[in-house]
Amino acid sequence: MEDVFQVVLYIAASIALLALAWLFMSLVNTVKSARAVLDNTNKTVETLVGEVQGIRTSLQGTIENVEVITARVPATLDHVNSQLGQVDGILGSVRQLTEGVAIDVARLTSDATDIVHAAKGVVISLIDLEQDIQVKVQRPIVELMSIFSALGKGIHAFRMKIAGTGDPHALIDASDDDSMYEEYESAYDDDDDDGEDVIDDGLDDDLVDDFDGDLADDLVIDEVEPPTKGRVAAYRS
Repeated sequence: MEDVFQVVLYIAASIALLALAWLFMSLVNTVKSARAVLDNTNKTVETLVGEVQGIRTSLQGTIENVEVITARVPATLDHVNSQLGQVDGILGSVRQLTEGVAIDVARLTSDATDIVHAAKGVVISLIDLEQDIQVKVQRPIVELMSIFSALGKGIHAFRMKIAGTGDPHALIDASDDDSMYEEYESAYDDDDDDGEDVIDDGLDDDLVDDFDGDLADDLVIDEVEPPTKGRVAAYRS
């Protein structure tokens, strides 16, 4: 019985030793795997450290540049403020110049308006002078010429009567020839047309339009009646 118990005990001890051996073998494999993982982790950490050092080296220059830029920012701001002040001064000068130009333009416009009104007065005066010349000079001259013509023909008829040649009534009737009146009427019409042409040439249509029709009534010139037979007969009588 004791022999069987010892055999069982040996068998159990052997199984326990085998289990322990397997455990150690598993631990060895696990340690090897963990070592490989630790090696990879170490390499990864070393790589990260190298990269961090590279980044630090790169950032060092950037940080220095940022420091330089930060140091230059106040001077740049002062320069920008100075430039803005100069721009404000230029804008103020331009504003003053614009206001001065506007004042000058307004003054020139007022002067031009005064000149136009003065020219209007001159034109009206010239038109009035033309009308006065036609009324006071041209018409009396034409009438006087008609009287002198009739008087001359009457004297001629009287001389012919004294000389005893021809019928004085026929000569007097001949003095009433229409050609005399047509001649003076045509001469008068020509003079009248010349005066109207002078007025028409002297006045520009645009000037009349600019005066808003103020000169439309002033441009009407009283026509002078040409000599007629009745008026000449009245002078003869």
